[in-house]
Amino acid sequence: GVGAGGAAGTSGGAGTGGKGGAAGSAGAAGTGGSAGVAGTGGSAGTGGSAGVGGAAGAAGSAGAGGSCTPPVGDSCATLGAPIALPEGKTEQSGDFLCATDDVAVACVGGGLVDVIYEYVPAATGTVTFTLTGSSDLAVGMHADSACGGGTELACSASPVLSVLATQGQSIFLSAEALVVTAGGPQSYVLAADLVATNPSNKCAAGNPVISLVQDNAVLLQSTTTGSGADMSVPTQTGQCEGFADPTGGSDIVYAVKPTATGTLTLKAKPEAPKVLDAVLYVTTTCGDASTSLKCANAQAAGGIETFQVPVTADTVYYVVVDSAAGTSGNFSFTATLTVP
Repeated sequence: GVGAGGAAGTSGGAGTGGKGGAAGSAGAAGTGGSAGVAGTGGSAGTGGSAGVGGAAGAAGSAGAGGSCTPPVGDSCATLGAPIALPEGKTEQSGDFLCATDDVAVACVGGGLVDVIYEYVPAATGTVTFTLTGSSDLAVGMHADSACGGGTELACSASPVLSVLATQGQSIFLSAEALVVTAGGPQSYVLAADLVATNPSNKCAAGNPVISLVQDNAVLLQSTTTGSGADMSVPTQTGQCEGFADPTGGSDIVYAVKPTATGTLTLKAKPEAPKVLDAVLYVTTTCGDASTSLKCANAQAAGGIETFQVPVTADTVYYVVVDSAAGTSGNFSFTATLTVP
């Protein structure tokens, strides 16, 4: 037979629960967040309006100008008393302040002030004027036979001027200077040195020596009429060769001495009525044609004779204004020294 089934087994008891796990380690600290972006600055405030400027003060009235009296001799109308000019040296002192421009001087130029003197030579000869002034004010001189006109006797663009003087005949000397302002230098001294003789004395020891300074255009007026034929025209090669009459006509001799080594420009210009047929030459020994440095006889009657010649400082040269036979007359003689 089939046996009976066994009894059901008893169910097992519940298992004991496991122990709780150990506490976990603390986590690492978190990284700080990035810094925030800087905020944008606010817009600049608008500036306030500029204040209105105060009204300008009224200009003060100009002060009254001081009076200025021109010196004696500022013009022909205010000319001083004639100055007797004896042989030797005479000096006048003066002031250019407040002087005006009254005399037109071609060799000096315009825009200058001037003071005029009247000199009366006590003898016939040559007078040399020398003008010195503060701070080189003096720039030239001019001489006439009458105040403000007449015959021009000489003109110089430097403070030295030589003039042929005739006894008793007035020389009106205009001293020219730069314009002078108040407070500036204006004083001057005008010296006149009269050597009593006449160029017609030819080679005589008393013939005056004309001193030439740089750029000093010495202009002298004279005549060969009645002066006698004493010089011989140089006719050697390179001079006035072929000149028909070596003894020439009437003549005048000028002794000139340059104060510096340079070039001497000489000119003989016949004046009205321009009948002189001039012959111009220069020698190193007075009266000796063989020592001639240069000779000019290129022009007919009335024509200008001129040339240049090198010269040495402090050496006397004898310049002859001669004439072709049968002619004589008035002329102006100019000597100018230029220095390189």
